[in-house]
Amino acid sequence: MKDLPESLSNILEKYATLQARQLRSFETDELPDISRLSFERATAFERLKEELTHLLLELDRQNTDSPDLAASIKARIAAVLERDGVLMEKITEHRERLRAHMEKMQNGKKALRGYGGGGMGGPPRYMNNTG
Repeated sequence: MKDLPESLSNILEKYATLQARQLRSFETDELPDISRLSFERATAFERLKEELTHLLLELDRQNTDSPDLAASIKARIAAVLERDGVLMEKITEHRERLRAHMEKMQNGKKALRGYGGGGMGGPPRYMNNTG
């Protein structure tokens, strides 16, 4: 397999580092910031896409056909996509846990309302004048 251009290799390494850090955040953070994680991955993906487009245009301009380079790129991108798949599973699991937790909270609120408010606000029902 042919070595990747340094700029592409650096971008792929940064993407892999980002993915590893994000996977660790699901193990260490109780509530990882999903929107921040998604934004970071989208930004890294755009950089990767731009670099690949630049590389393809350069190869086309040079009229170069490099099956070894293509195989190297394909292998590295397959690894990125595999890690992205794992991240998406973690995000889906996290969202499902949040949804279930929110559902439990809603059920608790309904139960408290069934007891006449149960401290859910409003004026007190009885006033203690002793004291």
